[in-house]
Parts: sequence; structure tokens; C-alpha cells
Amino acid sequence: MLLLRDFLLHRYNRKLEPVGSSALVVTPACSDCVAFALSTISTLEPSIRTCNGASACLILRESWLLLVWRSPTLVPDRFMATAVDVLVPTFNRPASLAITLTSLASQSFHDFCVIVSDQTEEFSVDERPEVRGVLRILEAKGVPAYVRRNRPRLGMAEQRQFLLEQAMAPYVLYLDDDLVLERDVVARLQATMIAERCGFVGSAPIGLSHINDVRLHEQAIEFWDGPVLPEEVTWDGTRWQRHRLHNAANIFHVAQRLRLTPECQRLYKVAWVGGCVLFDRRALLSVGGFSFWRELPEAHCGEDVLAQLRVMRHYGGCAVLPSGTYHLELPTTLPDRRINAPELLPVDVPLKTTMMAH
Repeated sequence: MLLLRDFLLHRYNRKLEPVGSSALVVTPACSDCVAFALSTISTLEPSIRTCNGASACLILRESWLLLVWRSPTLVPDRFMATAVDVLVPTFNRPASLAITLTSLASQSFHDFCVIVSDQTEEFSVDERPEVRGVLRILEAKGVPAYVRRNRPRLGMAEQRQFLLEQAMAPYVLYLDDDLVLERDVVARLQATMIAERCGFVGSAPIGLSHINDVRLHEQAIEFWDGPVLPEEVTWDGTRWQRHRLHNAANIFHVAQRLRLTPECQRLYKVAWVGGCVLFDRRALLSVGGFSFWRELPEAHCGEDVLAQLRVMRHYGGCAVLPSGTYHLELPTTLPDRRINAPELLPVDVPLKTTMMAH
């Protein structure tokens, strides 16, 4: 291990940093040091063996070069691959966060990692017993769960970009901290993504306080009868009116009227989906992710919408019906919504790469 540390530090000026209890990361991984690692891995591997049955290996993951060692006595960390990374931004909502995490612990699909980005200023959410308790449940079920502190607050786009930079799975599920998911939601989203090979799949939150508020005039729906295809949607275009379907409890009423079930779901066309969206991570990265946060003032909204519009333009997007996602309907933590990202920044941006997860 000292050999690799000294070589990278002195020859390539690359910093070797500890991450958790069982990994070291070199970032960014330059082409020369990657070539060195790959060409000498058979030599290095015996020299970095540790005690208690642990073994070490080098893993190249995009711009990260990982030196990982595993031990029977250590809990697997997030560098052990999962199919999905669930990314949860939170601010000053420990109780609702605990509810959201509990619904994740109850999922039928467990091949995911949970990463929470906490911007609470007065305390850290993982210090609260209701959150700590659910984190233990997730870990007991074999679901890695991490809380990262991301302060100061620089706006929701920066918060989402921070989360994206923590992710390594081929798919990332952005999940708001005030939602409850039925136990099959993550499984259905992931299966749909694999089947459709599109940019994102969403599960729109339902506001059950409106269960008796049937709005037939907002329930127009366009189903995908073939494969999900790229679409251009802009905030001032006709397709933008699709967003009305996600008001109140509209999608709950539509699913009931059409007698749809999780076993017999339909995919429909969207303007955008709030709260619960599974992205192909490479597709999201190819349009820049949320790196546009630097072009926005701290107080803004619609950053999730803009990212979806950019992904949808190149890769397509859809949502599942029935949804299975419910909104706790708490007061917003973003009261200043005067700056709307899709109205300020362009949807059409050049691709950085076209490689997708599948």
C-alpha cells in the first residue's frame, strides 16, 4: 500500500485519501497512473494484503482509481457495486426523512445503496434517533446507507449535483425526503428502465388530501404504446400541459378508473416528474447533470425539471401508472420560487458523452 501511495504522490502528484474503513481512493485517475496500476496489479496485489483474511484489489471506475480491501469482519461499503444508488436531498426534516427511509427499507428490491445529502444547519439528521434507527434497519437488511453533510446551502441544483458526484451505480434514483413508496416501486422503476433503455422513469407523487377532489379536466393522459422515444418538451410548448396530470390525486384517480395494477402497469408521456425519478446515470451525466447550478442564484426552483427536459430530449423519459408513491404534503423548504430554471436556461445542450448504462 505504501508503494502505491508513494508512487502516485511523488510521480503524479495524486492524493490518496481514506474513504470509510475499507477503501482508498485516488482522484482524478490520470491515464499514466491507470496504466501503471493495470500493468502492475499482479505485483502490487500481494504487497497490499492485510491481516484477518482481508484481500486487496485495484478497481478502475471512470475518473476514480480505487484501492479496495475486503475483510470478513467488515461491513461491505459503497464501493461494492449496487444496481441503483438512491439519492436523497434533505433539509431540516428528520421525521419525514425517517418515514421516507422506512419505505425504502420495506422495498421488495434490495440491490441499492442510499446516500442522503444533509443541509440542515442546526444539527445533523443522522444524530436524530428516528433517522439513526432506520439507518440501522437498512444496514441490517444489507442496504448500505450513508449521510453526507453538504453545507453551506448553495441551492437545490448544487445539492443534486453533489449527490450525483457521490453515485457510482448505473442508475440513480432521486427521491425527495417527504415521500412514501409502496414496496414494489423501486423494483418496477428499475425493471422499466432496463426494458425501455430510456433516460429516466418516474413515479409521480400522489397527494391523498385530494382523494375526493376528482379533476376530470386535468386527467388527459398519453400512453406510450411502443418504445419510449426522445421528445422535446419546453416550458412554453403544448406538451408542457401534461404536467397538470400530476396535480392533486389525478394519477390515483386515473389508475383507479382504468383498473391498473402494479402487475399490469402502463407507461405514459410526461412533461416532467417530481420527487421520485430513476435516471440512467450516464445519460444524466451526458447532459451535464446539475452542473448548471453555477448559472443560477442560490434561491431557485425547477432544477429537477430542467435536468429531465435535457435528458428527455436525447434519450426519452416516462412515468409508471399506477404510481405507488405518496406525498406527505409538508410545507416546502424552498419558499422563494421566483427563479425557475427551465425558463432561464436552455434545454438544448451538447452531449458530453453518449454512453449509457445498458
